[in-house]
Amino acid sequence: MSRRRALGLGMAALAAAGWALAPPSTLRIADSAREPTPWHALDAHGQARFDLGHAVFNTSWLPAGSGGGRRDGLGPQFVATSCDACHNSRRRGRGPAGDGPLPPDMVVQVGQRATDGSVVRGHPQFGQVANTAAIEGFSPEARIEVHHRQRTYTRADGSRVLLHMPVYRLHGSEGFAPEDLVLMPRVPPAVLGSGLLERIPVAAIAEAAAHAPAVRGRIAWRETSTGRSVGRFGWQATEPSIASQTSAAFAREMGLSNPLHAAIDCAAFDHACLSAPTGGDPEVAADLFAALVAFQQDEAMRRTPAAAARLARNPGQARVFARIGCADCHRPAMPTLDGGTIAPYTDLLLHDLGRGLADRDLAGRPVPSLWRTAPLWGLSVSVESGRALRLLHDGRARSIEEAIAWHGGVATGARMRFDALAAGERQALLDWIAAL
Repeated sequence: MSRRRALGLGMAALAAAGWALAPPSTLRIADSAREPTPWHALDAHGQARFDLGHAVFNTSWLPAGSGGGRRDGLGPQFVATSCDACHNSRRRGRGPAGDGPLPPDMVVQVGQRATDGSVVRGHPQFGQVANTAAIEGFSPEARIEVHHRQRTYTRADGSRVLLHMPVYRLHGSEGFAPEDLVLMPRVPPAVLGSGLLERIPVAAIAEAAAHAPAVRGRIAWRETSTGRSVGRFGWQATEPSIASQTSAAFAREMGLSNPLHAAIDCAAFDHACLSAPTGGDPEVAADLFAALVAFQQDEAMRRTPAAAARLARNPGQARVFARIGCADCHRPAMPTLDGGTIAPYTDLLLHDLGRGLADRDLAGRPVPSLWRTAPLWGLSVSVESGRALRLLHDGRARSIEEAIAWHGGVATGARMRFDALAAGERQALLDWIAAL
């Protein structure tokens, strides 16, 4: 789909929903636009809702009182102005290109370290997220920079991988950063195919937890207003549904109240933020929110033709992937509620991957960190248009090989078996994974 056609569909859908539109120059599909494709057939109503959700995903929100009609209310402090700003064409974020200020598509969640070493999500000085941008008249909560320390990972055969360990510097708006602050930097994951992950039965996730005791995965149970649910979304499976994940992102990263989050993410004593003008109650109207959620639920994960061809040419690599233990967590097949099967390469379980990948406080001390197995499907989509890979939760890995080298904890055995492969075998497997 051309950018012009995508823009036209978005404008038409928004107009049909009665959304007051700004000039076309402010409603744009970002670079390297990717045509959305539903994973199942949609009727006319479903297709209209899909188009509207696509438009909402790609639209920048404006500050309250700016004349933006149904799309004002941004901020007063935020990370990004649109969903697409972080998940360009629903793909994963770009991550840091190098040392310096964090890019605008990277989110830094925060926590508070308790005296016993455990971590509580959120911090009184920041809320849930350290917002690095603000509307006129307000100041960002923080300025955050990243610098990378290099170290060499050496295998038994003498081959080496250069690793990049990120170190973060936070400059708070109050001129200091509290010692108990824990930084949780996150590259936005891809949202392609999210609706299919939501359709994996709880029983299948439980079976995965029982099937591979050697890797000690556990279900991320989350308490919700309707009872206990399985966490499926986010790097640590903090959200049980697409709706809850979308709602949290609106409130915490864009400063937009919505049907599931009546309050935005102001710090506990930030009276200016708490009393800032609003763009409605809620700022994201229920019909627009529902369309955006439905769009994510309906969009398929679709590989490029070239990637699909590479996978078809190398079926033996799937057996290598399983033999060395990667498939114990990155499960290649999971059932769906309608009796189908998908290949997300995840078990949706939480795993301890070692101190090297753990979140840290400002003193650099690691804190207990469990990670949801990242779905590997869509890796080929991430490198469309020549994008540089920035893998793992904070984008530290510049390649799939680097990402594997960082695997510790319960993934140590799989990493060591990968290292033991001959150089040519390792490269063949890396090429196969890159085509997922």
